Amino acid sequence: MIGSLLAVLLPALAQAAPAQAPPAQPPASQGPIIPKAPGADTILAQAVELHQAGDLLGAATNYEAYLKVDPNNAGVRSNLGAAYVRLGRLVEGVAEYRKALAIEPANPTYRFNLALAFYKVAKYPDAVTELEGVLARQADHRGARLLLGDCYMRQGRFQDVVDLLAPWEASYDGDLGFAYVLGSAFIETDRIDQGQRLIDRIFKGGASAEGHLLMGSVHMQAGDVPAALGELRKAVELNPQLPMANGLLGRALLRNGEHEAAQRAFLRELEINPDDFDTNLQVGELKKRDQQFDDARVYIERALRMRPGDAMAQFAMAGVLISKGDNEQARELLEAVVAAEPKYIEACTQLALVYYRLNRKADGDRMRTRVQELNAEAQARQPGAR
Repeated sequence: MIGSLLAVLLPALAQAAPAQAPPAQPPASQGPIIPKAPGADTILAQAVELHQAGDLLGAATNYEAYLKVDPNNAGVRSNLGAAYVRLGRLVEGVAEYRKALAIEPANPTYRFNLALAFYKVAKYPDAVTELEGVLARQADHRGARLLLGDCYMRQGRFQDVVDLLAPWEASYDGDLGFAYVLGSAFIETDRIDQGQRLIDRIFKGGASAEGHLLMGSVHMQAGDVPAALGELRKAVELNPQLPMANGLLGRALLRNGEHEAAQRAFLRELEINPDDFDTNLQVGELKKRDQQFDDARVYIERALRMRPGDAMAQFAMAGVLISKGDNEQARELLEAVVAAEPKYIEACTQLALVYYRLNRKADGDRMRTRVQELNAEAQARQPGAR
């Protein structure tokens, strides 16, 4: 699965709304109003000036001082939250955004900035909640709609991306980020022609790494691995730092039987994009294949932190646990996988093995029978089967 390149195509989305000095008498329809507080005008003006100049620590110090005088100023709390987030103080930044929203709950800018804070640290479920809240109050918020589509992509919710973005296509004419996200979602939901139409927008400006990445994705979906490899290598040559390019190249190499080259590509991807679910899982699987179980566990645990209920990640972790002799914990994971995916033959096979190791013969026999039934069903679907 291919994620989004909004960080490349739309870098502005990676920044919160910039700090602004309060106007003397702003109209009611203009953004947050930051009222003057006696004796604090100079402090606030300095804070905004420092923020705009990139002195985040100085800006935060001045915002903090101002808020001692005027603690209920939502605009200043939002600016302080933005400064904290850019300083890497996420917990404090989120707290300030929440305080701003408590004061002005209907303000979409504060909620969007809170969503961005979650997005930057890959807390996509939290970002989704806030972005859906923004759109509930302001359906035409272009940044929120596109970023929500990107979050859905990262969660593997491709049909949700289509439902969210397709009706708004006319509003994003010429927007490469939109073309990428919706085009990718169309491809992932097997609507290749519609995806190709959007990909063509990216190629209009000439060859680009993003365009080659999308074409590589199309070829992967069609099962044409040699063509995919050609496109993905071009993407990486044009931009070695392009998020998702090395990861998809690794998957193409893996399908081509080039396991060592695939692992190198995956590790390059994680240097650029450490929160990519698929790449962490793939590296974990390759480490497990090479019997490097401790290393495998590190990568699979990262994947599970991003998608705790993912059956493939749970199955991979169960394999690591079995190799370490932790059959009871492996049983719990495999039972969850089989409950969610009852026709997952490999999981049923592993669960039967674990039951036998735990001296639960009746359960092992039951699961082995289930495996035999699933294999018979699979054989019956083969061409020429009678």
